[in-house]
Amino acid sequence: MGRTPSTKTLLLFAGLLAWGSIAQPFLSTIFRQPSSVREPQVLASLAAHAAYLAAFGLCSARSEGLGMRNRVLLLAVQSIATFLLVHLRGVWLEAGLLAIVAAQASLLLPRQAALGWVAATTLAIFPFYVERADVVSALFWTTGVLGFQLFATAVATMVKHEAEARAELSRVNAELRAAQVMLSESARTAERLRIARELHDAVGHHLTALSINLEVARHAAPADEALERAHGIAKSMLGEVRAVVRAMREERALDLPRALEELSRGVPRPRVHLDIEEGIALDDEALAHALFRCAQEAMTNAARHAGADNLWISLSREPSGIVLVARDDGRGAERVELGSGLSGVRERLGGLGGEMTVESAPGKGLTLRAVVPERGGVS
Repeated sequence: MGRTPSTKTLLLFAGLLAWGSIAQPFLSTIFRQPSSVREPQVLASLAAHAAYLAAFGLCSARSEGLGMRNRVLLLAVQSIATFLLVHLRGVWLEAGLLAIVAAQASLLLPRQAALGWVAATTLAIFPFYVERADVVSALFWTTGVLGFQLFATAVATMVKHEAEARAELSRVNAELRAAQVMLSESARTAERLRIARELHDAVGHHLTALSINLEVARHAAPADEALERAHGIAKSMLGEVRAVVRAMREERALDLPRALEELSRGVPRPRVHLDIEEGIALDDEALAHALFRCAQEAMTNAARHAGADNLWISLSREPSGIVLVARDDGRGAERVELGSGLSGVRERLGGLGGEMTVESAPGKGLTLRAVVPERGGVS
């Protein structure tokens, strides 16, 4: 079975098809009468179509990498090109291009801004109709343009909400998989400690008692080769049990890098870039979970609020302690107000003697830095 085209590809194809249908009468005239291109009105119409098509292509193909200012600029180019075509051509068909602009505005702008854009273009086109018809006819045509734009807005909004819901589902699924990794690591550590305690308390106790009794027997009776051998075996077994218990208690590292990889793998947007110091591991469960939640909140903020395309997360050991830095290329903000998620992370880190700082600026994304002092559990 072939791969299903993405929503972006389908929208691009639909927009090009709609533009082609609207531009077809004009382009057919040029093909039939190539000399008409020399006429100023035809040349201006051709330039307007070219500008519209170029702006539409950039909006569709590079929508994720465009800043808000560039999005508005490209939408404005398309709208102005449409007004120019309506004025030059005097054909109502060209106004249909505004429906394509409305759909793009719904995908690229906040909901209120998109509706405001539709209202503004509807009011702006009314004078063009009044030039060529009476007020009643102009109102009729303007209402039709508004209806097409609202329909396109509704469809695009549904597509946008569906894409956001799928992205949110993927993000939550990734968080569940990463949380499962952390839980399994915690369970593994707890089980190892339980077994170590059992070895120490049960087997170790009996071997100690056996070794003491054999030592007493050696001194109470003439030395016997079998008795000496049994005493040596008992002491050797006791030493091995103690070594195993000591090793099991020391090998308690939680695989935080693996959890972060699972967390980032299922996030469709932003794209997460991990830079984890090789060999770093944590045997402090509270510390590992605090850093995990810190990275999780950074991903959530970049996806839901920052509109970021990329998120860079690094985990390293520095003289000040374990350091996690998360930086995105989102819209940023003049003033950062921590929500309940990041506030909870700051409190969690503070309880471990650490701290979290957040820096941001308009158009320069957000940088989160968490530092937690080492507590003798890093390898």
